[in-house]
Amino acid sequence: MNGENLIGNIINERYELLEVIGGGGMAVVYKANDRLLNRLVAVKILKDSLKNDAEIIEKFSAEGKAAAALSHNNIVSVYDVGNIDGISFIVMEYVDGETLTDYISKNKPIQWQTACEMVIQIASALDCAHEHGIIHRDIKPLNILLTKDNVPKVADFGIASAVSTDTVVAGGSAMGSVHYISPEQARGGYVDNTSDLYSLGVVLYEMLTGSLPFDGDNAVTIALMKLEQEPISTKVINLDIPQNLDAIVMKAIAKEQHLRYKTANEFITDLKALLNEDSMHIISATKEENISVSSHGKDNKKHGFNPIIASAVLVIIIAVIVFFTMTGGKKEYIVPNLLNMTLEEALNAVADTEFTIDEEGIVYEVSEDFEEGKIILQNPGANQSVKKNKKIQLTISSGVTEGNISVPSVVNMPYSDAKALLESKGLKCEMIEEASADVPLAHVISQSPKSSTKVTEGYTVILHVCTSIPEQTKIKVPELRGLTRTQAEKALADVGLVIGNTAKEKSDLPAGQVVSQKPEQGEEVEKNTTVDIVISENEEPTQSPVQTPQTTPTQSPQQVESTPTPTPEMMKKTLTIKFPESSGETVHVRVLANGKEIHNQTHNKSEEKVDILVQASKDAEVQVYMDDKLVVQKIIEFN
Repeated sequence: MNGENLIGNIINERYELLEVIGGGGMAVVYKANDRLLNRLVAVKILKDSLKNDAEIIEKFSAEGKAAAALSHNNIVSVYDVGNIDGISFIVMEYVDGETLTDYISKNKPIQWQTACEMVIQIASALDCAHEHGIIHRDIKPLNILLTKDNVPKVADFGIASAVSTDTVVAGGSAMGSVHYISPEQARGGYVDNTSDLYSLGVVLYEMLTGSLPFDGDNAVTIALMKLEQEPISTKVINLDIPQNLDAIVMKAIAKEQHLRYKTANEFITDLKALLNEDSMHIISATKEENISVSSHGKDNKKHGFNPIIASAVLVIIIAVIVFFTMTGGKKEYIVPNLLNMTLEEALNAVADTEFTIDEEGIVYEVSEDFEEGKIILQNPGANQSVKKNKKIQLTISSGVTEGNISVPSVVNMPYSDAKALLESKGLKCEMIEEASADVPLAHVISQSPKSSTKVTEGYTVILHVCTSIPEQTKIKVPELRGLTRTQAEKALADVGLVIGNTAKEKSDLPAGQVVSQKPEQGEEVEKNTTVDIVISENEEPTQSPVQTPQTTPTQSPQQVESTPTPTPEMMKKTLTIKFPESSGETVHVRVLANGKEIHNQTHNKSEEKVDILVQASKDAEVQVYMDDKLVVQKIIEFN
């Protein structure tokens, strides 16, 4: 059956589909007759284009069942959920009326008392849902149905979090219609109860003024306005709106989640206090704190307003806030706005702040709305208030189409080699100087984008390069065994250490190679610490015991045995492999050097990294596999 043309069909041998009464990007809604109970119902059926998407079907069914658990006069009841013959459906209460969208269109602006009464009922529905742990995520007039008596009923509880092609905003992570979604949804941030209350605040704004707080040519423009601009006061548009009601609306649609109403019940309390003509309602909204105080009296003559008492109450509240801030409050910081910046610009923007960029976690996505290399999303979002030392995760545009150049891994490579490799692949690079005790001087500490990211020709790869060693940083002593004295001296100098005493002793290693060292490899020491080494003796080839020149060119067996055949000098370097944060509990690491397997072992993620000794007589081509996936391919140079 075609899920989008089922009029006349009977679903589940029970629901006779009569006519199409609505729909969207995800589903079609039919008016239907429940033949078993002889009543009209609404049947929502998943569109054919999504019927093979197992994840969507699972969410459609699971969240439909969750919504069925909600029982409230202002929520459209869910009667049945199922999947028959490949058709996923949800059977709901049939509301014989119109949508709030239609009502606003015919009556805007709506009298403020009527708007408040409707929103109180909608907020009551949200309060019920939130108590059951369900966040709607898509509150908008189109999802609010009105009975013939204008009783609002909220539809699509929980279903909005399933993917819908017409509700995806900015890269696919933000749900809901862009005019009504909260700023955190627009940037793909953390969604909670206050996100629904923001959307309801926008609905109230539209009912009171007949317009929306933010409007633009496209979804991205509107999303950016939510993140960067302040809405116009409702009183500027409609002078009939009470000042206190404007304060309520502005509190509901505050950008920062912590400045909004914490619960739907708080929202309801303020609206009811406003509607009660015998109530005194004070709303004080500042950037740091929102205070809402309600006081009710039956007779002003008996319970008159006492300004001295009211002032005293406010003084006490402010004193409590100040005391908490000075004694137990933790300082928070406002997240900088990095949207539409390049990564280099973002790094500069956070350089003198309490924040850092999580370069390891950067995600690149195709985008038609953002230039290649520009930041699409950030988490935490712009202007949020968070604890200090927070890492900001970024999503960056990789252009309008996926690139055809795979970024190579250049971490731990000398900068000159990394630059040459990138340029050979048609890419550019930008160097950011950084102090580090973990990699040698002039070597690449990290890169962005990370290896294997697909980009287009001419893309600029950011390279963090070690140009100095922190004075107070402990330095790990490198592995020197197998190196010549000259190589050992250079290896130490690269990390800020100095070669110390040199002794000699007989060993199985070729003459001239380091046999042992002190401090040992991996020990942490201060900068400029000296490292003593012992070198294998017999640096000169052993001569034949026969000193008299031979009269014949034929050598004796003794001479052949005592004169060693020159062998290639074996050199060693330590390769450090760090486990990504996205790894599972264990990581299987396999390493090849010049085609030979030198490591094949499973490690616990808690180890964080593994040091692997690479030994070769010349430069080594190394491939590193994690969980059977190639993650690093590089040349280790020994000269």
